[in-house]
Amino acid sequence: RVAFHGSGVESRVVERLVRALGGVEMARSRIGALWVGAQAREGRLGSAQRAELSASLGDDLEVVDFHVLHGHDATSSATATALAAAMLLRDGPAQFDNKGVVIVGLGKRVTAIELIPER
Repeated sequence: RVAFHGSGVESRVVERLVRALGGVEMARSRIGALWVGAQAREGRLGSAQRAELSASLGDDLEVVDFHVLHGHDATSSATATALAAAMLLRDGPAQFDNKGVVIVGLGKRVTAIELIPER
């Protein structure tokens, strides 16, 4: 599901994102990994948002920069979403601590797509 879509230049956008994911405790109980990406041109904004998101949800949550894996082209977030879905379908959620994956785009636009398996 599309969990969040908002302006990344608004104040408290990361706080709003965490609330859209159900709040800190709910998110931590459902999310085994965050796949996060910010376009290279977003530089400091994306980096600051990523640091705030990691601090909000806890440093022990696995965070993967999908741009490192898929590059900075326009399709990298779609590729990351498809790959995470395929991994969940093929191998199940055990690889993500029996939880789901959230793909987060950071920068001037902030988005989050949840891939949470049914329990």
